[in-house]
Amino acid sequence: MKEEKKITKRVGRPKKETSDKKTAPKKTTKTTSKKEITDKKKTTRTVKSIKENTESVKAEPIKQEEIKITSSKKETSFKTAEILILTLVTCLISLFVGMMISTKFGCETPKKESSNYSDELQELIQNYEYIKNRYEGQVTEKKLLNGAINGMLDATGDPFASMIEKDSNLEVQLNGSFVGIGIEMINNEEGNIQVMTVFKDSPAEKAGMQPGDIIKSVNDLDVMGKQTTVLSTYIKGKEDKSFDITFLRGEEEIQKTIKKELIVIPSVTSEMMEKNGKKIGYIHISVFSGTTSSQLKKSLEELEKNGMESLIIDVRDNVGGRLDAVTEMLSYFLDSNHIIYQEELDGKVSKTYSKGKVNKTYPMVVLMNYNSASSSEILASALQEQANAALIGTKSYGKGTVQRVKELQNGDQYKTTIGKWLTSKGVWINEVGLTPDVEVELSEEYYKNPSNETDNQLQSALDYLGK
Repeated sequence: MKEEKKITKRVGRPKKETSDKKTAPKKTTKTTSKKEITDKKKTTRTVKSIKENTESVKAEPIKQEEIKITSSKKETSFKTAEILILTLVTCLISLFVGMMISTKFGCETPKKESSNYSDELQELIQNYEYIKNRYEGQVTEKKLLNGAINGMLDATGDPFASMIEKDSNLEVQLNGSFVGIGIEMINNEEGNIQVMTVFKDSPAEKAGMQPGDIIKSVNDLDVMGKQTTVLSTYIKGKEDKSFDITFLRGEEEIQKTIKKELIVIPSVTSEMMEKNGKKIGYIHISVFSGTTSSQLKKSLEELEKNGMESLIIDVRDNVGGRLDAVTEMLSYFLDSNHIIYQEELDGKVSKTYSKGKVNKTYPMVVLMNYNSASSSEILASALQEQANAALIGTKSYGKGTVQRVKELQNGDQYKTTIGKWLTSKGVWINEVGLTPDVEVELSEEYYKNPSNETDNQLQSALDYLGK
């Protein structure tokens, strides 16, 4: 039987044999004689000779953590640390080769990495990266992100959830102001940009623009057949404050130099009316925007200064808007002892009180219809329950949910439902609406010839307050 040879290998490049150094005893302070030195040299030569005759390699003493491997020819021991290093190197080489193969042959499935995210969210991130990097056409990260958020909003089934892109009509409407020349535009049937509204006291009105005008060019930019966003983006994006605008009115071509300014969108109009010798103020609110509260305050103060004895607030066809706006507006009518609405979020109900200092004691009517929703219903219900205002018209829409706006890093926003609101007395009107105290359907005569005289709902409110 052949004798087994015992060999201990090291990982890495082999080193020259230094067995005499490894087995040498540690230095001490003991004095060594000449004879002892000579004997040691002889011993060393003897050991060397034995090694050469047997062709064996002297191994270091085996520690407990070493692993011993024996075969019919060799017996090898590895340290645990060396095994771990060898395994790590093997893994790194395998990963590198795998990446090379994936790149070369177009492997489509991204390698899943460990993450704190759920498997579903991790998959979303991986596919976002894949589409962004591999889609052959042109697509921006912003468009992909907004598309993903839109998809999530659609998946909730929330009818009131939506994206609000920066500088969109919805954002402008909610803010209540914008930088421009003071017009609202649409694309007509021919695809041209047509002026729909010219705001009062705006640069456009001062320059003589009228609803129905077709905008042909701005400076050297031809906008015929272009979308309205092309024109609005051009005016907002330019540092220039003045623009040479050419527009068509029938066959006539008109050119004007118009300056852009900060335009406050009118959302409140008012006038003094009279019935049976009584002065009745009338305020129409078209939307609850960031500037509506200040506009209401100005109108209310002017009417009160001119001897107003009672008030009509018209929120017909007002679908709502900003919750903070209606909160400020109700504070002009009720003091801080009055609840104006309640919110139920995450199963907890909180009450919102007015921030006002006085109570308005004159009689009030709120005109409403089916298109009066959300903030309009908060205003109407609070004045009915806390200030004894009468509701006249038809049943309101019945939107009893609360949306919050979340802003993205790119400037866009989105809104989604986070809870529900209740009237000041804790009534949830969702899909039910507010029932008027005096129900009046708008007459056909008004649709044929709209005016204050043919507006039978308005006339009913005047009769109610003019008694």
